Amino acid sequence: GDCVVACKKMGKALSFESPLTNALFSDIRIVGKYACRLVAVVAIAGLGFLVYSQVDFSSEPARIKHTLLADKRIVLNHEKFRTLDLLANGMIVVSGIEWPLNGSANWRWQPEGKQGSFKIIPDPRHPENFSLVRVTEDFAKGTSLQFEHNGSALAGYFPKEQYLLTELTDIPQRRDVPFASVEGRVLLYQYANQTYVLTLEVKDPAGVIKKIETNGEHIGMETMLTNVRKWINSPQIIVSEGTVPALPFSTYMKVFFHDGDTEEMLFETSTIVDRSSEEFDDPWF
Repeated sequence: GDCVVACKKMGKALSFESPLTNALFSDIRIVGKYACRLVAVVAIAGLGFLVYSQVDFSSEPARIKHTLLADKRIVLNHEKFRTLDLLANGMIVVSGIEWPLNGSANWRWQPEGKQGSFKIIPDPRHPENFSLVRVTEDFAKGTSLQFEHNGSALAGYFPKEQYLLTELTDIPQRRDVPFASVEGRVLLYQYANQTYVLTLEVKDPAGVIKKIETNGEHIGMETMLTNVRKWINSPQIIVSEGTVPALPFSTYMKVFFHDGDTEEMLFETSTIVDRSSEEFDDPWF
């Protein structure tokens, strides 16, 4: 990248000794200067072509060919997840209870061997943090799945070591609602004196979300606030006091991205997180 400078320093790094060049240019160093620039341009262009030829510009990610897992829907005896869809493009779509009904497709998965074990990678930017779902028997309905967490945040979602595979089917081909690209959650907490509080959360580690609007059976139209890496409702929503709310109920979120795209997520809350030993600290009072 410094051939022009080298030519100037050496005076005559490139030499064109011919009657034609002497007739056209009174100073041969001019020829050397422009020749060096031409060499630099050709070299950079060649390097660019080499890099370009090594890059895969295909919009379709490499498909995973695994007869037991690819494009399969898994249902576990888990109170928070309705389904886990293992897509052949490497995405694992999570839905149910605390996750949107149309699924959150930000997790990734990888097969581990032929028997049916696989990795769940919650954050593709950090593949070293994963949860290994180990299968030690035939992968079918009734199989026991062993969870091993390697620095993965999923340890909080899958606190038990073993779960039972209650359903294994092909993923339905037709979907009316596209998958959500961000991970959203809706949690209903029970505090002391039967105070029930709704908490909304959407992760945004890359800062791609511009605004989130929410509404539902227990809340009016509300714009969520950002908290650096996630969006939350502030203040939290008191659903009821003294009486148990009728379940299930629905919550809607409309996510606006900085690039102009929008996504809609529908949640169906049917479980209650017990915090009855704590007093609810209402930030408004």
